[in-house]
Amino acid sequence: MTGSDAGNFRARAAQTKRVRTRAQILDAVLVAYPGSDPSGAVVDDVVREAKISRATFYKHFTSLEEAVQELTAQLSQEFALMRASIYSDLTDPKFRAATGFQLFLSRAVIDPDWATFITHGHRLSRSNALTSDMRKDLEAGFVSGDFSIPDLDIAVDLIIGTKVEAMHQLRRVTAPRAYIETMTSMFLRSLSIPPADADATATMVAERLKKEGPELLSWWRPFD
Repeated sequence: MTGSDAGNFRARAAQTKRVRTRAQILDAVLVAYPGSDPSGAVVDDVVREAKISRATFYKHFTSLEEAVQELTAQLSQEFALMRASIYSDLTDPKFRAATGFQLFLSRAVIDPDWATFITHGHRLSRSNALTSDMRKDLEAGFVSGDFSIPDLDIAVDLIIGTKVEAMHQLRRVTAPRAYIETMTSMFLRSLSIPPADADATATMVAERLKKEGPELLSWWRPFD
């Protein structure tokens, strides 16, 4: 190996290590960050979870809030890609809206750390990337005449609040799949979808996710 080759190898190895350590820190933030105001004690929780020193943390991030913002952006992008993989053949607004709703709640059941992080610190809001597709689905349903929505902003606020409370309740219920289906049907009814149609849509979406989730979603795990 020439000197140039050795230098390139060391540079690649160092870059790989930086990427791996940064990902390790973000994984630790997801587990350790409680959603309260950042403080030194919380940084200590993160470095302990990541099994690194505080100095290593600050080599990668200037503050805990910077790490939180990067993780939020990463999760938003991941959720957008996840929705795209499931949405590719869906055109009916009620199926799109119900699918997005169930994806959120299913992820909360399967990955409680994700749910805890997402529901704290106002990471769900009208302008957040995590909710942008939901807003588009509501708007499309309103334009098509499928949904009755007097005020789109208030509808988004209402659904965000419903999702957050549902994710909290899913930690306690004994039959999460049935809870999610019922909640989805009630969500659709709030948009003026007839009850029988709302029930059928919620069930069909649940069955589709159960069938296609293992193949399309890396985080999917069976649950009842």
